[in-house]
Amino acid sequence: MRKTMFMAASWAVLIRTTSAMAQPSVQQSCDTLRVKAWTTFRSCIERVIARDAKGILVDYYAPFARCRHPYFKKWVGFQVKSTLQGSTCIGPRFTDNGDQTMTDRLTGLVWEKKQNRDGTEDLTNAHDADNGYLWTAGNLRETGSVFTDFLTNLNAGGGFAGSNGWRLPTIVELQTILRDYACSGAGLSPQCDCTSIGCADPAFESDSQFVSYCSATTDLPYGGAVWIVDFLDADVVPFPKTLACSVRAVRGGL
Repeated sequence: MRKTMFMAASWAVLIRTTSAMAQPSVQQSCDTLRVKAWTTFRSCIERVIARDAKGILVDYYAPFARCRHPYFKKWVGFQVKSTLQGSTCIGPRFTDNGDQTMTDRLTGLVWEKKQNRDGTEDLTNAHDADNGYLWTAGNLRETGSVFTDFLTNLNAGGGFAGSNGWRLPTIVELQTILRDYACSGAGLSPQCDCTSIGCADPAFESDSQFVSYCSATTDLPYGGAVWIVDFLDADVVPFPKTLACSVRAVRGGL
């Protein structure tokens, strides 16, 4: 056992040493930029959430939008970098995988696509866009139908789209499928508005409800609420865990 661990550690050191001596590939440069951009974006969102946790009054629109906008613009900037040609940083940001999933090449996340947005729930179909689920069964833990029904069904057997790692997105991840818009105002002022009816990114517009989507992120310090994104107006706000919300599963990430 020790010999195996030693050989594995030696191999890892050899790979890292060899990589350090070589020039990064085009894809490695792309991945490095994506990770840096993600780290900055995540830190920005978490600073806003930390203010809320501290009890400081938070504008639930503008600060989050000001985090998202520069992050989304990173992808636009990648497209004009000649050094990234031939990497996955070039081309459309969202790619339909043809198996009812969508890959975001900026975040590395793979999203579940919804279907049958007709205003009628069908709880026998986990992908029905009209379904609402409970985050908790009443004890504020992850015991509601989001986990016992929705995610359980997606991850059963061979999994959905060949994967068993489907989960609820964090509040940082959930915001990445909103529309991009600049924000120089506060709240829903004319200078800080997504300016459309429904604020889901166009890649998700046709299968998104204009309602609250739950994340996996609990609102601190009380624990009785979870952070949600409202896809009607891009509001990001705490929401009672005991109320039903829409969900969209995700896997992967950087």
